[in-house]
Amino acid sequence: MSHQYKKSFRNCVLVDVDSLVRLATETKLDLTNLAIAVQCSDAVTRQYTTFDELRQYRNLKGEEIIRVSITIGKRYRTDTCSLTLSGSKLFDNIDCEATSENEDSLRECRLAFESFIERQSPWWAVIGNVKYSGLKAWLSITALMLLLIWRYGDWNLLYFVTFLPMIIGWSMVALVPMMFPTCSFLIGAGESRNRRAELWRVVVIVGFIVSFAASIAATELYKI
Repeated sequence: MSHQYKKSFRNCVLVDVDSLVRLATETKLDLTNLAIAVQCSDAVTRQYTTFDELRQYRNLKGEEIIRVSITIGKRYRTDTCSLTLSGSKLFDNIDCEATSENEDSLRECRLAFESFIERQSPWWAVIGNVKYSGLKAWLSITALMLLLIWRYGDWNLLYFVTFLPMIIGWSMVALVPMMFPTCSFLIGAGESRNRRAELWRVVVIVGFIVSFAASIAATELYKI
């Protein structure tokens, strides 16, 4: 009787070929029975049978990787595992699945998946893992604005409760997938794109912290 493991992760990860090779090795399945499907932004799905072939993909602008599906199996047996990595949309997940008649084999696949997620999480994963919808962002920021109004008694802020959260909420929905994607593919030209994105992440995060601190300081000065 076969057993199945199936789980979706909402974590952010940095994906390069070496990390995929290590993941595949840790599953202890037959890497000669490997299928890799790479879906790209030019609407072409490229098929590979080795990680070396994937390593050669240039991942140029207009042909960026948006999804990678990997299937590993043992010939003549039911042991298989699959991993789907995608990160171009707000609510993309990392889908992991394994099937085996042997519980130990299934456990090895599960541990390999979990180790991969933990090992490849970037420093900004805490921010990227918070998946905002427009409604959630609007409610969160509105609640913050109302708290500030109640705390400082400045009801002139009520004007901003309607419009400012809408603008910030829309910005979060638009920027989160772009700045903090579920999967960043560091393959080919994807490495240089990620280096540029890292600079923007630092600018955005530091800018947010500075502006928030400045707004609190200005409010305190206004009270004096």
